[in-house]
Amino acid sequence: DNNDGLVWIKDRDDTKEHYIFDTIRGPEKALKTATNSTEVTVVSTLTQFLDNGFELGDRVGVQKNGDKFVAWTFAKAEGYFDVVKYTGDGVDGRLIPHGLAVEPGMVIVKCTSASEDWTVWHKDIDSNNLKYLMLNETREALGGIKAWSDPATFNDQVFSVNNYGQVNKSGSQYVAYLFAADTPDVIKCGEYYGTGGNLIISCGFKPQFVMLKCTSHSGDWEIYDVKRGNYAVLQPNDTDAESFSNGQGVSFDYMYDGFEVRGSELNSNQSGRNYIYVAIAEPPAARSMTQEEYAEQALKFATYQNRKEVACGNMAEQQRDSLIQHMADLGYELNDILKYL
Repeated sequence: DNNDGLVWIKDRDDTKEHYIFDTIRGPEKALKTATNSTEVTVVSTLTQFLDNGFELGDRVGVQKNGDKFVAWTFAKAEGYFDVVKYTGDGVDGRLIPHGLAVEPGMVIVKCTSASEDWTVWHKDIDSNNLKYLMLNETREALGGIKAWSDPATFNDQVFSVNNYGQVNKSGSQYVAYLFAADTPDVIKCGEYYGTGGNLIISCGFKPQFVMLKCTSHSGDWEIYDVKRGNYAVLQPNDTDAESFSNGQGVSFDYMYDGFEVRGSELNSNQSGRNYIYVAIAEPPAARSMTQEEYAEQALKFATYQNRKEVACGNMAEQQRDSLIQHMADLGYELNDILKYL
């Protein structure tokens, strides 16, 4: 379904939870990124998924008078994003099918039926694909307990999990959010090494959303987006209100082919530290049609009914002759009219 996906909401002005909703689990079924708590039904939050958006109730966590909010939405689409729900079976090497149709670059798993940490796999955490991060924690990448199978499998059809409470305990319920690894002009998951100075990370496009995390050391997750500006940062591992990175001597900028981190800051650009990110492209700018394109579209619209009648075989000849005369009266050349008849 093209309307399936995820909605992530945060009050920018207050210490409220990051709320995550998705169409697979349904409206008002909330997950909170800053805790390991189970899925909870929170009434009057996201009350309905619509064809072109979503509907909110009056709960203060999603709609408080006078506060500014942000909502990040991720639609299910091949080569971009997928949502998968599954029941744990307690078997090592369990293969979970997905619909990305390409290799994932990041997979976020949450047990919805028990209090378990959010578990994050990223293709650039380590070369063996065995370590993981926790979205609700600041800790560096961990590998003592193998959440993923060995060897790990993350391909264009499945990803693999082990018998581990955070990802595959028998009888437990799970949801997984998958981000494609590298689809040109759409999304890129990658890594970079902090320099402590101005650093440009190339994505091949101008991003509108960037989430990053230090993997070699402890540090907050950080989310930046173009709607909130170059300095505004939110951290999914806590409930803090929006802060501004320039107060920490750092600025974040969106480049035509990537993003730039300026200055030295532990969470985003400390010298000698390793970082992973997921960047999502800004949609292409709209443009106006040329006069020639407009004339062609106008002709297509004007001749649509006749083309439909021809396809159906209903009064085709009579409609065709009548329309030719009508379009000629309007000043169209015969050769142009016949292209669409």
